[in-house]
Amino acid sequence: RDLHEALTAAALESRTPVERLRTLSTAWLEHAVSHPGATRGLLSDGVEGSDVLRRELQVRLAEAVELARVAGMVHLTVERLRLTCVVAAFEAAALEVTREAEPDLERAVDVLVDVTLRVFR
Repeated sequence: RDLHEALTAAALESRTPVERLRTLSTAWLEHAVSHPGATRGLLSDGVEGSDVLRRELQVRLAEAVELARVAGMVHLTVERLRLTCVVAAFEAAALEVTREAEPDLERAVDVLVDVTLRVFR
């Protein structure tokens, strides 16, 4: 499954805001671990496809944050700067787990969910 399919499935398979953030984070990080070279290359600025990847992630995260806002878990609406900061955290986490011999994906997912919710609280 490619990353687009994984992110789409993660969005569709979740029921609660936290579950959606967890499934998006898991799909993102599992893909990074499964394709470390491609992940590092794709997340480099100026690489063909990197803008598409960032946009896909932004859209999915914006949907998840809006779901959390409607549920009363966060209070700030989705706005570009905050969303860009969250996407940067996802990119940094993907690069970090590709560097580790045995990455702790569960911890990385927890951190991404926490960061996302805190940025929009």
